[in-house]
Amino acid sequence: MASPQADLGLAYRLLCAANLAYGVTGTTESTGLLEVLQPILPTLAAVEELLGNLGFIPGSIHAHQSSSRYGIDAYLYGETEETAILAFRGTLPMRFSGRLTQILGDWLNNTQTALVEGKPLGIPGQIHEGYAESLENLWHSPGGISGLLARVAKATAGGRRLLVTGHSKGGALAALVALRLAETGVPELTPAGVFTFGAPRAGNLDFAAAFQSAFGGSAWRFEYQDDIVPHLPPSENFWLALQEAVSRLLDKPAAWPWPAVVANALALKELGGYAPVGQLQFIDWNGRLRTDDTAALRSERREHLTRTLTTALLEINRDHLPMRGYGYMNFLEASRR
Repeated sequence: MASPQADLGLAYRLLCAANLAYGVTGTTESTGLLEVLQPILPTLAAVEELLGNLGFIPGSIHAHQSSSRYGIDAYLYGETEETAILAFRGTLPMRFSGRLTQILGDWLNNTQTALVEGKPLGIPGQIHEGYAESLENLWHSPGGISGLLARVAKATAGGRRLLVTGHSKGGALAALVALRLAETGVPELTPAGVFTFGAPRAGNLDFAAAFQSAFGGSAWRFEYQDDIVPHLPPSENFWLALQEAVSRLLDKPAAWPWPAVVANALALKELGGYAPVGQLQFIDWNGRLRTDDTAALRSERREHLTRTLTTALLEINRDHLPMRGYGYMNFLEASRR
């Protein structure tokens, strides 16, 4: 039986918030430090349109980029009449050349895939080392989440629903922050919903079980066609298989087994136990929304991704992008018509 479908109108608004989070460049109580960022926020008009789609109450926006770790961690908070929205910035795109050191630091953070204990951060299970560092940085830096909690509690006590979202790395951080807030045991701080878009996996099976227990049917993960990021971090088996393939390539250049390596590696059981969280909302190659998180769908996706890896790498990159003109946003915009 298929899982429930998310509220697509709400998902559209939260993807707008996830897009806006890419424009955060400092800490401020206004939109003054939201900037144009190619390719995600191409113009000031695009920024204003996204803000208009969200309907934030004037003066409710709090943007924060930590001053440490090259400023690679950031979020955007704002309130509407009915919701309080916390959106986390994803990995900065390589095509934006204005902040090279920050971009490199951001990408290196993603490669810290060792699993570490979440308990010191108030999270059950084991979690991605790089994202754990981002979480701690965002929580305690001046202007960070710990200083926002009283404001969030006041908003939810007044009847607003707290919604947490993010695209790419921002989606992984959304899952971590949402569970940490839920684990405080304070009802006013427990998110009413978690929406992620193209998010990598943030923790192991124990983390995923705790997340499911906390959120059940109120967390949704959107994944689009051959976006590879939701399949990451790859299993240890993937790297072992790839290493073996490279070794064979060096010995026998004519026998490059890349397609078979990818297919076998993606099919192997995860070592280390990284697991996705939230109800799957998969936008397939025919533009249909599928919520059947079954072995058959996972196999179909592996096979399609394997073929795309060998023939159309550009399409994989395009499938991950969150803004207008690309899969996630196009699908959600169309669903509103």
